Amino acid sequence: MHRVSMATTHYREFFLEQMATSYPDHDWDKRVLVGSGDPKRPDGSARYYTTTREFSKSMADDGVDMQRVRNSFFLYLYDLWRDKYQRRIADEVGLPDKDRVKSEFFSDLGTYRNSITHNRSFLKRSTNVLAFCQKGESISLSRDETFELFRLLVKELNRLGEVYYDVNPKFTYARPT
Repeated sequence: MHRVSMATTHYREFFLEQMATSYPDHDWDKRVLVGSGDPKRPDGSARYYTTTREFSKSMADDGVDMQRVRNSFFLYLYDLWRDKYQRRIADEVGLPDKDRVKSEFFSDLGTYRNSITHNRSFLKRSTNVLAFCQKGESISLSRDETFELFRLLVKELNRLGEVYYDVNPKFTYARPT
């Protein structure tokens, strides 16, 4: 069985190549069950049916499932900031309240997060640092915009180090090729 990481930048091409090589007689339109665990076991769950062809399209760079993966990054990153790291910085530098640790980047990320979860992925208000879409537009990052988000994140982490610790941690980000 071939395991393929969904985060691979050339996922669709790799997947199709592996399927064609490993299963030359594969029926691309046969329905397959998608879920977690073994659906025949009590702890397994079936989510939906799809076909190999439909699944590979949904995980393409502009596919609906790939967009969900990218949007989930906004949610995860912002929640890490609010629930863990903003408080940690405040504690380490002696601030009484985590909200005194300011970041326009993470504020914008919160706007994206709230728009994704509460406004069907339409940006609710204008942002200052993250300019991937305008107010009222659908949040739909391309692969290049996702790499730009990583670059901006690293830039912000270095800024936070300078502002709150008087040290530039010199984090770097090299875009995968």
